[in-house]
Amino acid sequence: VKTLNNKDEKIIDFDVLKKILGNGSEEEFNIENGIISVCPNANIYFYADIIPSTILKLNNLLIQTMKENLADGITKNQHPNPIYLHINSHGGLCSSGFFGYDTIIEVGKRVDVITIIEGHAASAATLLSIAGTKRLITPNSDMLIHELSTWFGGKASEITEEYRNVMKIQTRLENIYLRHSKFEKEELQEILKKDRLLSAEEALEKGLVDEIKMSIF
Repeated sequence: VKTLNNKDEKIIDFDVLKKILGNGSEEEFNIENGIISVCPNANIYFYADIIPSTILKLNNLLIQTMKENLADGITKNQHPNPIYLHINSHGGLCSSGFFGYDTIIEVGKRVDVITIIEGHAASAATLLSIAGTKRLITPNSDMLIHELSTWFGGKASEITEEYRNVMKIQTRLENIYLRHSKFEKEELQEILKKDRLLSAEEALEKGLVDEIKMSIF
């Protein structure tokens, strides 16, 4: 999980942003960071890095699909069909991950969001997977959770203030993991210090997923 670097990192490609906002009917979004696509039967594939532009696209797809499923449910007088969110991501920016997490939680209050880890979910990507109404992982997939990663410099007073800010974000991250897992606080803090892969079985044991199962097609 990374924080935002204000100077050297190009966070949003504005050509990509125009593409997202200019064509709401577009079904596939290709960028150098991966692919996000929406397929029939409310299957959304998030195979991308977690940055503002990809989370913007994902959130728009989630909200659009939620509205369609709610309308379909009303028409058929039945509970709305769930959204299937397929995830394969190495992670990215924690600020974007938090926003994706918030959106999945809110959408899940209206339409079930089933998250499926396919291959790998690391760092900020795990914020998306654990937010699902039901959380699946395929048998040979894995998860990686770790503590916040950032860098900063400056005067002593600036460094002290930045440290306080970073620790606030780290605490928020820990609280989210504790809310969606079986970890005790001390155990979680110890695990977060290491970049250790959790197998599907370990993720299930720790309560980060609900079931080991092949993807729903």
